[in-house]
Formats: sequence, C-alpha cells, structure tokens
Amino acid sequence: MSNKQLIVILSAIAAVVLLYFLPVKSASEVKTDATKEQVLNKKIDEALNIIQTQPMPMPGIKLLKEVLEEDPKNVRVLELLSAMSLKTNQYEKAAAYLERLAEVKPSWEVNRQLGDTYIALQDTVKARSIFEKLYETAPDSTQKESIQRIIKELK
Repeated sequence: MSNKQLIVILSAIAAVVLLYFLPVKSASEVKTDATKEQVLNKKIDEALNIIQTQPMPMPGIKLLKEVLEEDPKNVRVLELLSAMSLKTNQYEKAAAYLERLAEVKPSWEVNRQLGDTYIALQDTVKARSIFEKLYETAPDSTQKESIQRIIKELK
C-alpha cells in the first residue's frame, strides 16, 4: 500500500469519526427552531403594526422588547429599536442597541450610526475611537475624507 492510499484511508476514517461526534439536531429540534423564529417574527410584525397604526406606540415597543428578551441577538429588533430611539432623540438607548447590534452583525453602517450617536451624546472619546476604526475601513476616499474631518473636530 502506498503512502497516498494510506493517507486517503486515514483521512476517511478521521472524517467518519468526526461526523460521529458532531452534535446532531433531531427533526423536532429543527422544527422547534423554525417555529420559534416564526413566532418571534409574528410578534415583530404585530409590534410594527401597533407602532405604525396606533396613537400610542408603547405596547408595540414593549412587544419588541419582549422579543429581544427571548432572542437577545435578534438583528431585526435591534435595528428597529435603535432606529426608533434615534428618531426620538433617545441617544443613550440608541447607543445601547447599536452596541449590541455591532456585536451581533458588525457593519460599517452600524458603526457609523454608533459613532454619530456618541457625538450626539457628547462622548468624544468613544466617538473618536469608533471613527478612527471607521477611517481604516472606509469604502472609498470620499468616506475617508468625511471621517477624517469628523476625527479632527473631535480632538
């Protein structure tokens, strides 16, 4: 038996052993996960309907917060709550939601919003830190120039 054949056989055995020890979800567990996601999405849709159609949005916001308690990494809810907080000038709440969102789904746009929120909160140390990171990852020269101006203003 050649070395190549031996390597192939050992690799196949290792793959089988690894597959054996991998955690496997049963069909009911997969279905439960899908059902849970559907239930949460239904709650989010219901909350949005309340917020958009009722004169008092708080029951909808409360429903979004309930979803967030059930699923603390729910990107959709974090985006909605941060946007609503920004719209109502509740910058401390917005910063908290954006920080969580930046952990769960990091993006240039989320970090830009977070930096702008720190500016609104007059937290120049955190704002400068965010904008310095944004400068390094800016998608184009126009963005870099804009970010550079902001950093200079924060010093």
